[in-house]
Amino acid sequence: MAFGKDPKREPQQSGENAEYTCTERNGGSRTLLVRIPSNMQEGQKYQNIVIQLKNGSQTIFDTTRGTASSEDVQVFLNARSGNKKFNGTIYMDELDQTSVSLKVGKKARQNFNFDCGSEE
Repeated sequence: MAFGKDPKREPQQSGENAEYTCTERNGGSRTLLVRIPSNMQEGQKYQNIVIQLKNGSQTIFDTTRGTASSEDVQVFLNARSGNKKFNGTIYMDELDQTSVSLKVGKKARQNFNFDCGSEE
């Protein structure tokens, strides 16, 4: 999967992984870190994906056992950790439209929107 041609929107890459550090849209205090293979192929499922969701300095979800798959310009993320379930979508052509949801136990699902492509 090509990550696009705009160098300002390219992820930080180390070896074979691409790392995205995303900030919550609309002034929220949450951050999202995702580490996926930089050479993802459409239709393939990838294991051991790093996903970390924080609210300020508090980590609210953290795993190295997430899964990722891609279709067209979308990367789908899924993970479980204890009683928490994480789902997310990164739109590689619109990194500022990244969306995730987190469900903890029987509580209602929480939805968040992130920008994974702004210049720092």
